[in-house]
Formats: sequence, structure tokens, C-alpha cells
Amino acid sequence: MRFGKIDSYILFGGGQVLADVSLKLKKMAQPVVVFSDDRHLAETGYADGLTLENFLKQQGIEYYNSANIGKDKNVDKFITASVLGISFGAAWIFKQEFIDKFNGRLINFHPTNLPKNRGGGGFSWMILNSENQGRNLLHFIDAGIDTGDIIKQKNYALTDDLRLPKDYYVYSERLHSLFFDEFLAEVAANNDFTLLKQDEKVSSYYPRISTLKNGLINWSMTGQQIALFISAFDDPYPGASTFLGDKKVILKDCQLLPAEENYHPFTSGLVIRKDATGLFVASTGRLLLIKRVMDENNQEITNQIQLGERFYTPSTELDKAMSFRAIYNAKGLKNEI
Repeated sequence: MRFGKIDSYILFGGGQVLADVSLKLKKMAQPVVVFSDDRHLAETGYADGLTLENFLKQQGIEYYNSANIGKDKNVDKFITASVLGISFGAAWIFKQEFIDKFNGRLINFHPTNLPKNRGGGGFSWMILNSENQGRNLLHFIDAGIDTGDIIKQKNYALTDDLRLPKDYYVYSERLHSLFFDEFLAEVAANNDFTLLKQDEKVSSYYPRISTLKNGLINWSMTGQQIALFISAFDDPYPGASTFLGDKKVILKDCQLLPAEENYHPFTSGLVIRKDATGLFVASTGRLLLIKRVMDENNQEITNQIQLGERFYTPSTELDKAMSFRAIYNAKGLKNEI
């Protein structure tokens, strides 16, 4: 399969990879326009701490804020017989009528394995499942969710020192960049791509996650499971939460200590030791070192916590966390309550 002559690009969504690709295209003197939304445009962490919107302005890259891409007439101005559309975590559902406008030239970047890791929540789900391999992948967009034929993919190993989603993002950024250097050069050369159909027999779907709604710690899990859970919701996200007395608190920077411990499940959540490095918390089978505890105002309270206090999450809160299905749209969390 060849894309044919491509002389312009439309990028949809947000994130660091979109920003990086938009700059690559600009340097290649390829016309590029970005269609994003309130949620993505307001995200920070780009060059010099800018929001995505200010980054695009600074770089002189044309962009549009679209609440409903299917009804946005601005898109039609840029769709030609030689345009390639690429989605990067776009907030909208692309309906078949919209997909057809691109005549087979609308694709999606997926930074994890397909069909094993369909859906959202990417690196957080990978941390929870202890996966040790990342993937750069491009596939055609169809009416399903991450079900289109795979155009190009490349695996890479995830090193043992990666613990938090932030670590995964930083580590993978250079690999994403190299992947798109190669892909854009192949498109420019009109190279042939061998398409790969996805095997539905090995497919899995993971929904998007809301850290604040879903990230409640279940202290009946094993110590290893708790450590993975806390890490999966850590930076750049707000952090996994639990309760200390009647106050909700957030736990950050959790380290699973190597020695196996014979802690009874009833001890789980107890602060059994503390020093300058943080709080040592019992859990089934292992000891956890919690280096930072924050209150709901994001103020650190680690030093205020006393020996013998217990972290605990009421079953009613766990039930709400487990039953909450996070649905995002262009404005953010659609079903916020």
C-alpha cells in the first residue's frame, strides 16, 4: 500500500508527539494544520512550560479549537486529494462519514501494542500489568476503536528503572521522534507499506482512566500490587488516593522494598516506621516506602503523620472507584460528578 503524493498534513488531538511532529513537518516545509480541543490545548509541559496552545502560537503553526470535529467546517478547507490526517489521542469519535472524506488517508498513532492494548490510559495500564515492552504504531482509522489495519510498528524494550508514567513518557519521547522521522521520510519517498490485519482473538480493550475517580487504593491487595497501583497514577497525574482518619490524602513516590515480609493482611496500611526518607507502611507480603503524602490542597503532610496511624480506603469509596467509567470529550471529563 502506498499513500501516493502527500503535500499537506492535518494533525488531530494533542500531546508531545503531536507537537513534535508538527515541528518536523514545518522544518520539512510541509503545510500542516492542527485541530485540537479545550482539554489538549490547555495542557502544560511543552517547551518552556507552555501550554500546547501557546506552543503552537510560538511556533507559528496554524491550529483550530474544535468542540465537534464532525461538524467543524474548518476541516473541509484542508482536505484535499493529497492530504494525510494523523490523530494523536484525539478526544472525538471519528464517524464513518468523516473518515470517508479522507479516502483512506486518515490514520492514528497508538503508543502501545495493538490489538492487545486498545483504548486509553496507555502507560498506566502497562505499569499495572507489569509490561516491559513499548511500541510505536500507526494504523488506519475505521469505525471501530483502534481496530484498523496496522501500517507501521516498531517495538522497544522498557528498562527496569522506569516506574512512573512520567518516566515512560520521557523515555519513549526520543523513540517516538525517531519513529516519525522514518515514517515521514517513507511517505515522502512514496514507499510501499505492508498492512497487517489485527487478530481479534488476542485483542483487549482498556478504558480511559480518571486518576481522581478511579485511583483509590485497595489495601487488601498485595504490597507489590499496591506499589504498582500507586506508581501507575503518579506523575504527571495527581496521584493515587486513600484516607487517613476522615481526610482524603494522596500518596506519591512509592518504593516496594525488596525483602519479603510476613505481614498479616490486618497490618496493611499501618505506618510502622518513619525517617528522613519517608513513611514505611506495612502491606501483605512486603514493606512500602511512601516518600510523599499530600493533602487535597496539594500540600505535603508527610512529616505530620504519626507512627501507628493507618491508611485506609472505605469500601464505599472503593465501590465508587471501581464502578466509575471515565468518559472524556473535548472539554475534559464528560461524566464528572
